[in-house]
Amino acid sequence: MALTVGGTEQKPIVDNWDDSKHTPLENAIVHLLKYMLSRNIISYEEQQEIAKMFPILWGNER
Repeated sequence: MALTVGGTEQKPIVDNWDDSKHTPLENAIVHLLKYMLSRNIISYEEQQEIAKMFPILWGNER
């Protein structure tokens, strides 16, 4: 599932996350989402829905 911004489809950067570019809190959120997905606690679609709550997960690089 992707987010559409201004007619352009964007996908979360969760899968290609670079810890060195983000804060410890942002890293914790991403690692928790990845862990939950790997343990089948949530589906990929649910991971994407949760990611929508955190704008940093949509490519807002520093």
